[in-house]
Amino acid sequence: GRCPAGGNAQRATEPAFVAPIKLQWRLSDRLVSELRLAAEHWKALVDDVDLAVLHFTDYGPEWLKQHKAGPDAWMQMALQLAYYKLYNSHTPTYETGHTRLFLHGRTETVRTLSVETVEFTKAMLDKSLDAKSKAAKLEQAIAAHQAYMADAVAGKGCDRHLLGLRIMATRSGLPLPEIFTDKAFSESAYWRLSTSNVPLTYEMGGFGNVVPDGYGIPYVFRKDSVYFSICSRFSSAATHSGR
Repeated sequence: GRCPAGGNAQRATEPAFVAPIKLQWRLSDRLVSELRLAAEHWKALVDDVDLAVLHFTDYGPEWLKQHKAGPDAWMQMALQLAYYKLYNSHTPTYETGHTRLFLHGRTETVRTLSVETVEFTKAMLDKSLDAKSKAAKLEQAIAAHQAYMADAVAGKGCDRHLLGLRIMATRSGLPLPEIFTDKAFSESAYWRLSTSNVPLTYEMGGFGNVVPDGYGIPYVFRKDSVYFSICSRFSSAATHSGR
């Protein structure tokens, strides 16, 4: 309402505080048993988490910007090179792209792995190439990644579109188009590297791996450093977060 004459505002009446009351639940033996099993399952999942946090302090986004390198694309290339050096192979990589340009926009998949990133990682381990040639491959890979990111946030990505088509077919009772049962398509979305640039105001947060033999790697930029949270599973012989 309006302030009364004279400009003295009336303070709204605050609701009386009601002390909380502990609820007493009547649980059947079956429900107690299922709750116990759920707790055991939860504990097993927690105990299987292999988590390592790396605070990289050699440089941060400010230094990269001074040298005209996009910090996010640079870190994506670092993750590609690290994976290649560990496994001598390449893997489909997910990065979150935000579609905030659109009403109710959420995310789109940015596929980091590309022809250019493969050429870059191979060049870095090729002793016959000089530093200038390797730098050129890095620049090409960064440019390709930034172009993909720009398309994804502008609604020109492919993954959410394909997901929508698959959901429509399933809900309509239609047979799935062959692309969704193709081995190459399934392998292309098996995210052994699931990554995201996480804009946190506190030091670190994270998420887990999305496939049993993969890694979940969010990273947080600070002015002169980068925090990496590296998550995998102890039960997987293929992964080790501490490496």
